Amino acid sequence: MNPLISRENFIALEDKYHRLEQSANILQLEKQAYIDELQKLRTNNAELMQRNLLLESATKDTQQHAQYLSRQLTDHSHELEDESVKNERLQQTINKQQQLMTTLRQENKVLQQSNL
Repeated sequence: MNPLISRENFIALEDKYHRLEQSANILQLEKQAYIDELQKLRTNNAELMQRNLLLESATKDTQQHAQYLSRQLTDHSHELEDESVKNERLQQTINKQQQLMTTLRQENKVLQQSNL
């Protein structure tokens, strides 16, 4: 014991030292807990970043596929429109031919009756 400080002051200083030491230990444990938590967050962040990259890539692939399908749909739609126009023309031709056949049958009937 130092002769310049009284026993009470020494005990108080020693007590204060132990409390500071305990506080430092607690702070060190808290610091380690924060470091551990930070490491977990960094790991989670890295996993999320990787997942984000995969999802962005999948999104790009999906968008490209959707564009491809859209182009195909447009192409097929044009082809169907063209076929529909052809079918209409053919139907008109068939109708005209049927009318002509009806007219020719009627004329033929008239001719046959006049030949009798």
